[in-house]
Amino acid sequence: MWSIVTTKRARMAAACATLLLGVSVSAFAQEKTYEGDIVALDGKADTFTVKASKPGEVLEMEFHAGKNSELIIDAERRLFGELVKGDHVVVSYGTTGATHTVRRAERTRSASKELAFTGNVIAVDTKAHTFTVKTTAGGKIEEMQFHVSPATRLYLGGEDTFLAQMRPGESVTVAYESPDATTHFAKHLKKAKA
Repeated sequence: MWSIVTTKRARMAAACATLLLGVSVSAFAQEKTYEGDIVALDGKADTFTVKASKPGEVLEMEFHAGKNSELIIDAERRLFGELVKGDHVVVSYGTTGATHTVRRAERTRSASKELAFTGNVIAVDTKAHTFTVKTTAGGKIEEMQFHVSPATRLYLGGEDTFLAQMRPGESVTVAYESPDATTHFAKHLKKAKA
C-alpha cells in the first residue's frame, strides 16, 4: 500500500515538474524582439516608447524596464536614466497582459552628444539647481559647474537620488551636454568606479 502511494506521489511530482518546465520554456519561447528609435521616456514609470524602424512591425510600442531588465549601452550594463530620446535600440521583451517588459535592451546608436566628466563633488546649491565637480589630471586642477533640471535622473550607488542628497567629497561621473562653452547641463550622474 505504501509503495502505491509513493509511486502516485512520484508521478504527480514528475507531472508538476514537467508542467513548470513547460511553462518556463513557453514563456522564454514567447520572448520577442523590437527595433527602433526611442521617441519618449517616462522616468517616473520607468517606461520608454520606441518607434519601429523595420517595415511590418507595430508602429510604436511602450516598454517597461523592471528591476530585472538588462540595459546595455556601449557593451556595458547601464542605468535606465542613461537612455535618451532618439537612441536606436533593439529590445527583447516578454508580454504580460498589455505590458511589454524589457528583458534586454541594447542601444546600438546614440542620438546624444554627451560628454563625461569625473571628479569629486565640492559644492551643491539646491536653490540654483547646480553642483560643482573638481578633478586633478596631470597636475592641472579643473572645476565644472553642472545645472540639473527636474527631469535629470541622478544615481548614487545604483539608487535614484536627489540633488539635495548629494554630498561634497563623493566621487562621481557626470554625463552632460554643453550648448556653449560655459553652460553644462547634467543628463545623468553616477558614482565613479573606485
